[in-house]
Amino acid sequence: MKYFAPLCLHEGYDPTHPWYYFLGGPIPSLKQIRAYAEGAEFQGYRRDEILALKNMTEPRRSQQHRQILEGTVEALSKDIKRYRECVRELRIEQRHCTPTDGGCRDIDVSMGLKVAHIFNGFSNLKMLQEAPQQFDLFG
Repeated sequence: MKYFAPLCLHEGYDPTHPWYYFLGGPIPSLKQIRAYAEGAEFQGYRRDEILALKNMTEPRRSQQHRQILEGTVEALSKDIKRYRECVRELRIEQRHCTPTDGGCRDIDVSMGLKVAHIFNGFSNLKMLQEAPQQFDLFG
């Protein structure tokens, strides 16, 4: 599945691939990544954990849901922070350096990985929002 095919391809590569950035593809915004994750059928790397919530009884289901949500938000927060750093580094590289014939730079690889991680994080959040849950009436 091409994660970002409808969002943007650059010379045949999507934003999770290092060559996308090496060849000068536009940097996707966090809003674009989130919108695509919310509209895609991809369910994220925590899919099985989230689907297992359906078979749990309360209060275990709510506790597990909360733990998965907190872990997902924390990981996504770290990924977004690193993504912003990578975007700054990439822009500096694009301004001051010409691409080498030797292949992708470290920043190109980092950008592709961070986009993939953020896409996964938003996909996990989407699944968590759709998962059955019972809210604690007294908490």
